[in-house]
Amino acid sequence: MHSTRAKILALIVVLAIALGSVAFMIGHLENESPSEDEDGSEHGLLSDPRLNRTASISLPVDLDSLATDSPELGPIGTWGYHGGGHPEGFDHTAFKFHDTSPVYAPDDGVVESVEYVGSDDIRIVIFHNYTMASWFDHLGQLLVAKDDYVTKGQVIGYSRSYASYSMVDWGLVDFNNKTGPMFPWFSTDPETEGSFVPPFSYLSESERLQVEQIFNDSMLQPFLDGIDVPRMSKAEHRLVNPVFPVREGEDDIAGVWVYSGLWDAGGPPEILTFIHADTQYFGRVQHAVYYQRTASGGSETWEAEYDIDTSVTPHRIRLRFTRFDPNFPQTIYGIYEVYTSDSRPHLRIEFSNETYPTTFSDSAVKYFIRSRLHPENEANLPSTSALHLALDDLLESESSGHLVGWQVLVPEITNRYRRPNPSL
Repeated sequence: MHSTRAKILALIVVLAIALGSVAFMIGHLENESPSEDEDGSEHGLLSDPRLNRTASISLPVDLDSLATDSPELGPIGTWGYHGGGHPEGFDHTAFKFHDTSPVYAPDDGVVESVEYVGSDDIRIVIFHNYTMASWFDHLGQLLVAKDDYVTKGQVIGYSRSYASYSMVDWGLVDFNNKTGPMFPWFSTDPETEGSFVPPFSYLSESERLQVEQIFNDSMLQPFLDGIDVPRMSKAEHRLVNPVFPVREGEDDIAGVWVYSGLWDAGGPPEILTFIHADTQYFGRVQHAVYYQRTASGGSETWEAEYDIDTSVTPHRIRLRFTRFDPNFPQTIYGIYEVYTSDSRPHLRIEFSNETYPTTFSDSAVKYFIRSRLHPENEANLPSTSALHLALDDLLESESSGHLVGWQVLVPEITNRYRRPNPSL
């Protein structure tokens, strides 16, 4: 056992050094290689002449293969939706099929990285030029390797199969966009890093209209008919939704709020999301997402309708959960205040299961508004318990040859260069 742990600790050091060596800044130019005096200009990817081109993005899947006859599967993932384990908002889309389906390169490009989360759960990043990249997750089979040059429409792999469906995630990154959810592949500097963007906006008009028609027929209309469709709510039932909820003033509670304390099981919810929207079909809607980590290392997400009373101070809020655990209260009551004097808005809130608190007590909790960074990049994670969990995962998986849990084991290193954990 001592020998095994010694090997693991040595491997951690090697991994940290290796990951640290890839930190560099991406260039800003779309079709030109970065100049020699820019940081990161010597990295092969950023000076590869094969990327000196204009990107032309197409869908990476066959639309005819989508599970359009099963709205309960959600054949097309709605971009920006908050819920379903993603209270921060989906910064990518997903495609679901009944059977394993081919996944195509959306455009020519170079395979920048390959990551085996499991033997049949693979992530890759393909750069299409110096400022556009595709991120794929949940590939069940991969047909390309790191540094390969792929051509538009080439089969790069196959969707991953689950019990009742097959799926793949696709995210599109624009390094010229500095306003969306950040893609922290090279650093965590918001001035240099690009954003995940709605990929449908980058398609040709004819292809985009095809997607919209399929979405309307196979998801939106069934949702309006009362079917429970994944990644859709009364507040967010469009193909593309604002990933940063719109705020109507400094005192507005709308937004994705990240818990500033220690993220550990049994504590306050780690993320609270509040959305209000004037919708075409449902009128004014106020939707909340309540996200909490569990002792098993997973998470639970509850969705709720909410109403507020800003005529009193502290303001009042009531959450009525639409999908709830029998052990969780169906309605909770709270008071809150929003502070905007700091560099970013903060929320102080306190909940009760029975009635509105009259004043704040020691049970009040503080949150800060989400930035471009994924919340896990800013979270106060429990490093000690995470270390033990990761070591246990490593020891259990040693015989299979797969290293599990690195992102948890060294979050201060890997969170800068890896796509955040898809469980959040």
